[in-house]
Amino acid sequence: MQEMWLHQIWGNRLYESLTFEPHPCIPEGVTPIVIDPGRYNTNGGPDFSNLKLRIGPLTWAGNGEIHCQATDWLRHGHQLDPAYNNVLLHIVLQDDGPISLQAGTPPITCRMQINPDLLAIAQQLTEAPQIPRCGEACSQLPERVQADWFAQLTRERLERKCQQIETAMSFFKGDLAAVTHLFLMRYLGGQGE
Repeated sequence: MQEMWLHQIWGNRLYESLTFEPHPCIPEGVTPIVIDPGRYNTNGGPDFSNLKLRIGPLTWAGNGEIHCQATDWLRHGHQLDPAYNNVLLHIVLQDDGPISLQAGTPPITCRMQINPDLLAIAQQLTEAPQIPRCGEACSQLPERVQADWFAQLTRERLERKCQQIETAMSFFKGDLAAVTHLFLMRYLGGQGE
């Protein structure tokens, strides 16, 4: 299993359940609740930022790191990297051993239980030779499902574009010429970020 699939499963809450390992911050008999899985981090550092977890009456916020096996944390050297000191939650498929932050304290660890059929699909997509890798699987969906899905993707893309334009309009204080220039350069390959 590749971690990229675990990122997708976590971020979209496609797991069946979570099992939290015992931790000093989790009172006995209390099951933590994931309020927000956080935002996927495309830069260096933990996989997800601004994750929110409710433990009893308290809401905790921090970063989340995902691994197939808990000890991948050690293999990746996170215990030595200060960028991982604020990891609140370590999300794993298998808890195969203890890990710790740089200070020696362990993060909260939870195991994701994932439907075996979903894991099998992820494996098929990983091994698929064609691009896009979901092409064969998508073509097997009923036409109505495909149409609804593409309509939803189109709506989401347009909403993102509108939000980007609104943000730029706010930043440039309503200067339509500056916003037009920014987006024209961006879409023509300029560095107008």
